[in-house]
Amino acid sequence: METFTRKRGMNRGRPRLWIEGKHLTEAGFKPGDFWTLTHHPGGFTIAFDTEGKRKVSGKGSKPIIDIAGSSLGVVAECETVDCHYFLQSGQLEIIANA
Repeated sequence: METFTRKRGMNRGRPRLWIEGKHLTEAGFKPGDFWTLTHHPGGFTIAFDTEGKRKVSGKGSKPIIDIAGSSLGVVAECETVDCHYFLQSGQLEIIANA
C-alpha cells in the first residue's frame, strides 16, 4: 500500500482538497475517468466508476481531482489528510487527521 499526505486548503472561503499527478496515476486514474465518492466515518473513498457523476480533470499524464465544500464531510474540519492506495487499484482512501 502507498501513502501520501495532503493539506486541506480553502477556495473562496470553502474547504478544498486538491489531489494531482503521480499518486493519481499510480492509483490508476487518468484525465477523463469517471469516479464516485463514498463517505465513511473517518473520511471517504474515491473509486473509479464508469457510471460515476464526477470526472478526473487534467491533461496528458497529469490527472487532477478537486473536491470542495460539503462533499468533503469530516475532511472539511481537519488540516491534513492521509491518502492510501494500492498500485493501479482505481481507488483512493482519504482519512482525516485530527
